[in-house]
Parts: sequence; structure tokens; C-alpha cells
Amino acid sequence: MIKNILLIFISFLFTCIFMEVVVTFKYHGKLPFQYSKFSFEDLKILGKKSMTFENKVFDPDGKVLSKTLANHNEIGLRVTSENKKANKAVIFLGGSYVYGEGLQDHQTLPFIVGEKNQSIQTFNYGESAYGPNNVLRLINKIDLDEQIPNSLNKINVYFFSYPFHAKRYLGSIGWVGQIKTNDPYYTLEQGRLVYKGNFANGRFFKTAFLWLAHRLNFLYLIMVDSPKLWGSKSQKLLCAMANQMNRELSKKLGSRFNKLIFVNSPFKNNLKTEKVAAEYYQGTKLCLDKEIVYLEVKPPSDYNSNLSKYVLDKDYDWHPNEYANQWLAQQINWSDF
Repeated sequence: MIKNILLIFISFLFTCIFMEVVVTFKYHGKLPFQYSKFSFEDLKILGKKSMTFENKVFDPDGKVLSKTLANHNEIGLRVTSENKKANKAVIFLGGSYVYGEGLQDHQTLPFIVGEKNQSIQTFNYGESAYGPNNVLRLINKIDLDEQIPNSLNKINVYFFSYPFHAKRYLGSIGWVGQIKTNDPYYTLEQGRLVYKGNFANGRFFKTAFLWLAHRLNFLYLIMVDSPKLWGSKSQKLLCAMANQMNRELSKKLGSRFNKLIFVNSPFKNNLKTEKVAAEYYQGTKLCLDKEIVYLEVKPPSDYNSNLSKYVLDKDYDWHPNEYANQWLAQQINWSDF
């Protein structure tokens, strides 16, 4: 009996190792969403000088699909339209959709919004591969009050959230994915949000099997843990991080801070997950603090049937293109202060 159990365990272990080796060698460095990535941390090396960054998007075979130039100012933000007569500000928080992955500066959502609303100065605090855990940590680390000119007396903050980011802020994604083990790790302990450093040093698993399940590439690729990730645990953690963002923004920006708007992005990364995403957000909005404005933007009516109209590449890259950002810019009242 013991011998049979041992043989089953060894067989399972070798199967996992075999799958990991196969997936790693087959996909490592060849996944669809591979980018040249700018980081705010780069400015420490550059001495806080403005810079131009070459932004490349590759297909699974390593071929360059697009190459654009992304300009960043002296505090590390991607440039937006400069509105000298503006007296209000809109801060954009989020990941690559906000940053404008694969787009020229003028094609990004923050730039378009600023261009269409001359009384508002927009600030693009988006960064590729950023989930809400990264955004919250960024707010904690930077001095927003100094970065936003005093002449801008009212500030609205838009946080763009995507349900597929659940894998990132729960740290459950394989080595070939975008998550980094040095990303900030937040957890809930008795209903209280606790920051524990990064995933590599702060998280401990009760069993070796749980550690293995979180790290194996093939589990990530077949998305076996998605139903678990998009459950109440994920929703409560997301709410806790958003609620903490609201408190930190109020503390740092003082009386100039008007409100935090939690945006349910209309753009997805997988059509099959839309139903799950809708249910996910229905639960999430119920646990947000009442001061936070929940904003749901429905996708365009032809989004599913005419995907190539709205994304960079319908086969490899579902990041929104300029047309999608122009459409989204018209769906929100940015002057609502």
C-alpha cells in the first residue's frame, strides 16, 4: 500500500517536472505579450532626466509586430498633452492599457483625454504589467502632492481595473508570465490589509505542493486556477487595496483630492472570460468604500464581432489601439468634479 502511494507520488512529481520543462523550453521568451518595458525605477539610474524609450511588441516567434517611441518626463511619467490653462487634474492609474502599450504618445488614453479637455491636465501613472498591488505600492512610494502643480486645485483619480489582473495581485502565475517575484505582496489578515514585502520573501506556503501549483507554467497556461482566483478572496483583496488607495490619495493630496473613480474597463483580454468578469465586478463594487465612485463602461456593441477594430492585433495583442482609446475618451465625463 505504502509502496503504491509512493509510486503514484513519484509519477506525479515526474509528470509535473516534465510538463514544466516542456512548457519552459517551448514558450519561454515566445509568449504573445512580450514587451520592452520602462520602469519608474529606471529614473534612479538616469538621474531623473526625461527620456525617450523604444517600445517593442513581439509575436510568439519573436518577430517585432510594432515599434513605437514612448517619451517620459523628468518624474518618469509618459508624456500627455500640455494644457497651460488647466486648473484641474486627472490622474490615470493602471497597467499597460493606461500606459498605452504599443502606441505612440498621442494615441494613449491620458493624452487623448487631455487633448479633448483643455481645462484639465492629465497625468499618466500607468506602467506595463501593473496590477492594483503595484499601483498601491507606487502611491505609497511617490510624493504625489509635489508632482502635481499647486495651480491644479481639484484632482480626480481614475483607477482602471481588469479581472485578469487577479493572477498578478494573488501572485499565481507561472515563470513564463509577466508576474515578477519581487512584485509587492499584499494579503488580508482578519479583514485587515497587510503589506508583506514581495512575493519571493513575504509569502509562505503551508505545503510544498501549494508552492508547486502556484509556480508551474503549465498550470498558468491552461488557467486551471481561474475560477478560484476570481472568487470572494480575490474580490475582497481588490476592494481592500482600492480602499487603501483612496485613503492614501486623500492623505497625500489633501483638500485638492476630489474623488477616486474605480473603472471597470470595457476592454478584455479573453472573450471567454467576459461572463466571469461581469460576475466578478458585481461582487467587487459591493465592498468598495462609499467614497469611491464605481464606474462601469460597457464594451462597444461590435467589440466581439469586430475585434481588430479595437485592438493592436486580434491574433497576438489585445491591448486597445488608438481608435479604442478615442472611443473610451468619449464615454466618460472627465469634467465631473
